[in-house]
Amino acid sequence: MTKVASVDWLSQAFLADPYSHYKALRESDPVHWDETRGSWLLTRYRDVAAALRDDDNLSAEQGPAFSMLVTDPPDHTRLRSLVSKAFTARTVRRLSGPHPGDYRRAARRRRRARRDGSDRRLRLPSAHHGHR
Repeated sequence: MTKVASVDWLSQAFLADPYSHYKALRESDPVHWDETRGSWLLTRYRDVAAALRDDDNLSAEQGPAFSMLVTDPPDHTRLRSLVSKAFTARTVRRLSGPHPGDYRRAARRRRRARRDGSDRRLRLPSAHHGHR
């Protein structure tokens, strides 16, 4: 198996077409040691799936943990349970801004108000006005 050269993850060539680089890695070096990052890069689904389930032999930790993404159980599990309470489906919908249906309903109400000769203003949530 031929090893590929180190990848410059921030180069214009990589950013323009990362998929061809991942394909080359997957075909020639599917479990790739990246010197720049100082870590392994897995490019095949089955390897990634197995790694995610192997807490005994593999670790996400990369020194001091500034993010729960680079922690291992039980710390990761504890942090995830705290964070997940803040990100319920309802909260995520609210954070993601207005739903396209909100605009359609507002347009229907506006058309109805014009047809009826009403000059009432429509109240929209602040997200509609560009505020968060």
